[in-house]
Amino acid sequence: MGDKSTLNIGVLAVQGSFEEHVRALEGISKTSSDYNINVFEVRCSEDIRENMQGLILPGGESTTLSVFFKDEGFYAKIKEWASDESKFVMGTCMGMILLSNNVQDQKAGGQIKIGGIDITVARNHYGRQLHSFETKLSLEGPDFPEVDSHPSFHGIFIRAPGIISINNPGTVTILASFLHPETREKEVVGVRQGRLLACSFHPELTPDVRFHQYFANIIFEGEKMQK
Repeated sequence: MGDKSTLNIGVLAVQGSFEEHVRALEGISKTSSDYNINVFEVRCSEDIRENMQGLILPGGESTTLSVFFKDEGFYAKIKEWASDESKFVMGTCMGMILLSNNVQDQKAGGQIKIGGIDITVARNHYGRQLHSFETKLSLEGPDFPEVDSHPSFHGIFIRAPGIISINNPGTVTILASFLHPETREKEVVGVRQGRLLACSFHPELTPDVRFHQYFANIIFEGEKMQK
């Protein structure tokens, strides 16, 4: 049996539940038979390392993030890094807004955006913090960890954005959804487009680390293809 690979994954650590993301990745690293994960916090442009293969963009306030991104060319550095086709990005809640190509109800002054996932999202789609909720999600996709034996996931939504439309169904893969209790329509809340992964809920706030494991797995598979 050969040596395990090492994945270098950063977590944007300027606000939100970034510590929970870090702990999830560290836990996966201890149990994986394929790879170790070197997890580090990204707080400024100097933290965006050349050997960083993946980056997680947590939830939080877009106004607060705007302040950080205006300093030291931070925003430009992240956009440049994320545009590299060999890099992988996962966005949760506000992070999904950053990765969306189109955003409805943009905040005053415009919306900071990285883009890359061909979806349209609406900010605070499910209401303000008072209307935050939890629900059972249905998982999709044959490559998702343990999807056959455990096809559901506990979704925690906090001032969550919503996916209004998938603009290119041929390239966007649905990973998670739930049935809206009022409209009885399918609400897509987790998607992947190539090297980009996004969800409107907070997987890091549950003990179920499969979304983080899925993200690490696609980085691992991508690294194998590049060798």
